[in-house]
Amino acid sequence: MTTSELEELIVRAKREQWIELELNGKKLKSLPESIGQLTNLRILTLVGDELESLPKQIG
Repeated sequence: MTTSELEELIVRAKREQWIELELNGKKLKSLPESIGQLTNLRILTLVGDELESLPKQIG
C-alpha cells in the first residue's frame, strides 16, 4: 500500500467514523501522523506489517 493510498483510506475512515481498521499484510514500515485523527477508531490491526515505530498520537 502506498503512502497516498493509506492517506486516502484514513480520510475515508475519518469521514465515515470507522471504529475498526485492518491493515494486515500491507508491509507498512510506518504510519502517518494523520492516523491520530481517527478518534472513533477502537481496533487497529497490523498483523504482518513491518512497523519500525508508531506515531505519538497512537503509541
